[in-house]
Amino acid sequence: MKKLRVEASVLESSPDEIKVEISPPDECSSCSCCAYSKKRKITVPVKKSISPGERVTLAVDCSNLAGMSFLAYFIPSVFLVMGFILGYFLWGNAGGLAGAILLLAAGSFITGRLSLGKYRSAVQVEQDD
Repeated sequence: MKKLRVEASVLESSPDEIKVEISPPDECSSCSCCAYSKKRKITVPVKKSISPGERVTLAVDCSNLAGMSFLAYFIPSVFLVMGFILGYFLWGNAGGLAGAILLLAAGSFITGRLSLGKYRSAVQVEQDD
């Protein structure tokens, strides 16, 4: 099982989660394909206590990436088409555009909420020694 790994520094910790700053690997400097390509702060769940200042490795199972990508692109697209069709039949051409925009926003919000939980559960913390 191949995993995507990235190093991070622990900024804050609580019994069930840590806030880390991700340091992208050197090979990611020219790419912006994933969340690990830029320096950023994220919160991830943990099973054991980790102190601020410690270095950890975050690992994501690559088999989860396809499912998360599908979730991120397919659901908003379905909402976009449904919004256009519903708006068009209710209010004509302008309604189709308005319905598409409204349901695209709703679909994106729902997808964001769904994928946040899925993404957080997919990230595993490996403590560096």
